[in-house]
Amino acid sequence: MKIKPKIHCLIASGLILFSSLAFSQYPNRTIKFVVPFPAGQATDIFSRIVADELSQTLPQKVIVDNKGGANGIPGTLYGKEAAPDGYTLTMASSSTIAVNPALYPGLPYSPKDFEPVNGVFIVPLLLVANQNSPFTTLKQIVDYAQSNPGKLEWAYSAPNQQLAEELLKTRAKIDILSVPYKGSGQAVTDLIGGQINLAVETLPTIAPHIASGKVRPIAVMTAKRIPQLPNVPTVAELGYPGFEGPGWGGILAPKGTPKEIIEKLSKDIRVILANPEVQKKVNDRGAIVDSRDFKQWGEFVNAEVAKWAEIVKIAGIQGQ
Repeated sequence: MKIKPKIHCLIASGLILFSSLAFSQYPNRTIKFVVPFPAGQATDIFSRIVADELSQTLPQKVIVDNKGGANGIPGTLYGKEAAPDGYTLTMASSSTIAVNPALYPGLPYSPKDFEPVNGVFIVPLLLVANQNSPFTTLKQIVDYAQSNPGKLEWAYSAPNQQLAEELLKTRAKIDILSVPYKGSGQAVTDLIGGQINLAVETLPTIAPHIASGKVRPIAVMTAKRIPQLPNVPTVAELGYPGFEGPGWGGILAPKGTPKEIIEKLSKDIRVILANPEVQKKVNDRGAIVDSRDFKQWGEFVNAEVAKWAEIVKIAGIQGQ
């Protein structure tokens, strides 16, 4: 009877030894980044930047495996079901890991099915106006909307843009009609043409039109001002402290991935993201780097999941 505790200790010791051995040899084969979107999409672009840099840092290659479609659900599920050994990682986005759980109650994965590894990028969202509209400041928009509830309209072309609009409506206590578009192209065309006065759009999409003077930037929805448009204020500094509603992305590992592997990957990725050349690549593509480590980024993701769940409930939005 007394032999069982010894057996348990031996088994535990063996597992620890096996884990230590596996980590000491990591990585000894190709690492795969699963991107739940098609090639060329923002998450894919920034995944490839990090994968290319990691391939030069690690003794093994890092490749990108695109598994797009269905709002990123199949690709993220694939990442969830991968072996927790550090060789299959998922490039998560705000839509797949924070917005989808709020929109789809029967989602086949949960943020709790993953281990956070590191942040990678933030894609700023901007509140913009038609150049000929009467609005030049956020205060003007809020004042008009409060005096004329339901008479203003703003465009969106993706769920995270819609939720950012709803978040601002909730914080500012205003009623603006959100008008859905199937793609950013038509939304921007109507904004420039004056068919709609306002829109929430991504920086990569709207930056050329700001530069040409066809669209007026009102505020950026990131926590801090962005290097691409340093003179554009944040929503937070315009009277809504703590407001943050950008798109973002980072790396997740399947639940149960050894902590040593998580910490190694996080450290290596942060070194890459601190490189000025990498930061320039990200900035030139309309984003900014997010170098929060596995702990900081995990806390951020948890807060985002809770925030968007609350906004979806308040606004009564349902997934389509």
